[in-house]
Amino acid sequence: MVAEHYHEKDRRKVARSTLHDKNMEAARKEFSIIAGEHLSNAMLEEYENIEKVSSIRQSLREVKEKIEKLRRKEKDLEILLDAIEKEVEEAKLGELLKRILIHAYADLLNSDDLTDLEQKKERLEAMR
Repeated sequence: MVAEHYHEKDRRKVARSTLHDKNMEAARKEFSIIAGEHLSNAMLEEYENIEKVSSIRQSLREVKEKIEKLRRKEKDLEILLDAIEKEVEEAKLGELLKRILIHAYADLLNSDDLTDLEQKKERLEAMR
């Protein structure tokens, strides 16, 4: 009977050990599944973040290109504006010079010259 008692005790130990092993294996599998899910979620989140960063970088490159184009246009417009301002200034100087010359010639003409010019004009009209 003592022998049977030891055999029964051994069987219980073996059964407990087997149950413990099965529980540990089930816990490992569950932990592995949960860890795998967390890893998958983390990898997916990392991939989404990489896509966002890539998209932001591309947008930044496009904005930089647009800014560079606008800067080149600004320089071109500044050159054009300088040329136009120069032309306007030259035109103003030309007009001013013309007025000065007209006044100078008008001052040079005296009343006798004007009478002489009127007479010549009348003779030319009469010849027609």
